[in-house]
Amino acid sequence: MKKADQFIFPTAFTGNYPNSWAGYIFLQMTQQNALHPGIDWNWGAVEADYGQPVQCIANGQVVHQSRQDGVGYGIIVVVKHELTDELYNFIKTKYQIDTRNIYSFYAHLKDEIVDDNQELDMGELVGYVGKSGTTVSHLHQELYKAIPGTSWRYWPTLSAGWTAEKLKQYYIDTYDLVVNQPTSNTSNDDLLKSRADAFVAVADKLQKPVDKDIVLADIDKFLKYESLLVEKDRLISEKDSQLTIVTDKVDDLDDRLQLLDKENIELKTSIQSLTDGNKIQSEDIQKLKLKVEELQKIQPIEQLSSLELVLTAVKRFLRRR
Repeated sequence: MKKADQFIFPTAFTGNYPNSWAGYIFLQMTQQNALHPGIDWNWGAVEADYGQPVQCIANGQVVHQSRQDGVGYGIIVVVKHELTDELYNFIKTKYQIDTRNIYSFYAHLKDEIVDDNQELDMGELVGYVGKSGTTVSHLHQELYKAIPGTSWRYWPTLSAGWTAEKLKQYYIDTYDLVVNQPTSNTSNDDLLKSRADAFVAVADKLQKPVDKDIVLADIDKFLKYESLLVEKDRLISEKDSQLTIVTDKVDDLDDRLQLLDKENIELKTSIQSLTDGNKIQSEDIQKLKLKVEELQKIQPIEQLSSLELVLTAVKRFLRRR
């Protein structure tokens, strides 16, 4: 079995992940009151993606394929991927998941077209988008580390004790891995090609040829929109940071004003005490009182500077006495 050295998107999709996604995203709460451990991939509207090709997201080997009748996963395929050292170290560092083997899970497929133990290359056909086990066509896909006690597994629920923290010990957001894996850090070319190939495959199946360059241009627009969303989040974060700095400065100004108010009161008390003791001439006292009253009328920031000057002058005056 070839080692998995790169991961790609499993099928063509529309929307921008995760902000405008036409299905459940990773760890989103569902109507079944359970956290969604995978991603629902959709293309177009309603049944537009029915019969759309689903490709293996990395080199691997089929370890399970079956059909579940009734409501559930429907037709499913599970593929085992043996990781290269680079991807093993990346996944261990980024997701804190220590495993040499990882499994991709594909559900609600239209047909059963692969066999147990069949080896698949990245991009090779796993099946077609269907709606087996559900009512609306889409691909439910997961990526996870083997769970003890299972050769493959059904979706665990919150009632079984699966919290978000526990899910993260085993499950990985496929979209996040594809975008951030080491082989994708230098360029978006591979991501664009993967997504374009899937679009073209759909067009070929529907016998509606398309220009691949046009598809690439359209996808590039999607990616630019996603980058604008990232920039928007960055600016909001920067604005919040600046607001925090201003708030801290205002709090510091309040503290200084409170301190000066306290000194102001002490100054009045000292003046009154000195007046009672006849140690300062009445005209000098009147001048100081007028200056204090004048300070109370000016703006707080001006008051800081002016009051400090007055206090200094009073201290000098008292030393001369």
